[in-house]
Amino acid sequence: MLRSLADSQRHVVSRVQRTPRVAGTHITVFVEGLGENVKNPSSLGSAMATEQTILVGKKPTTNYVIATVMAFNAGVKKVVLKARGAAISKAVSTAVMVRDRFLPGKVQIKDVKLLSDKVQGQVGRERTVAAVEIVIEMA
Repeated sequence: MLRSLADSQRHVVSRVQRTPRVAGTHITVFVEGLGENVKNPSSLGSAMATEQTILVGKKPTTNYVIATVMAFNAGVKKVVLKARGAAISKAVSTAVMVRDRFLPGKVQIKDVKLLSDKVQGQVGRERTVAAVEIVIEMA
């Protein structure tokens, strides 16, 4: 059962999955902390109206561009793109495509944070991986 967002603290969209359908594409939004999928981002109410986090990974760049544009169209004021390792270039491309092609003059890149994460390697050794957080806000 879907808990009321008023009862909960902060929910962040962790990833967006596109599933091919016969008559188009179905987009499923996964929200951390709810324990189930929310298929309509606008049904999350005012909790999503301030900030949304999109984790950039192995999927095509256009998936993340679509997710970002959908978030802004749903009323979100700030989107944070997070990526690490090889996905950093996709996060940068996503931010630039949204700013220059899809929502020109409507959004701006407010902040870029360069980070490093420590992850366990295959052998069990700890290694450092570069990470980035790109903050895009409505102008």
